[in-house]
Amino acid sequence: MDPEKVNYHYTDDLSTTPWPLGTRVLVTGANGYVAHRLIPELLFRGYTVRCMYRNKSSPAILSHPKIEIVYADCLNEEELKSAVRDVDYAFYLIHSMREKIMSS
Repeated sequence: MDPEKVNYHYTDDLSTTPWPLGTRVLVTGANGYVAHRLIPELLFRGYTVRCMYRNKSSPAILSHPKIEIVYADCLNEEELKSAVRDVDYAFYLIHSMREKIMSS
């Protein structure tokens, strides 16, 4: 799905001050429902969007020259540090971080 062809732009009339062009934004949970609406909005505003996925078995659905892809698990400190490096803002869209409990 190409975000340039998706006309979400629900926020065009908001009276907010946009961030400077070239702002780098991290979106965690990038394959989720909210992210698929947020990412095109961020791209439309001229930002570079770093999409964070937990693993490579969930390939990115969105593609665009200003999208960066990173794989990281929020429970892995080193991976998370790498994902947020050089990011100006982050949207945390991960709904649960509970550990999986195995029953016997």
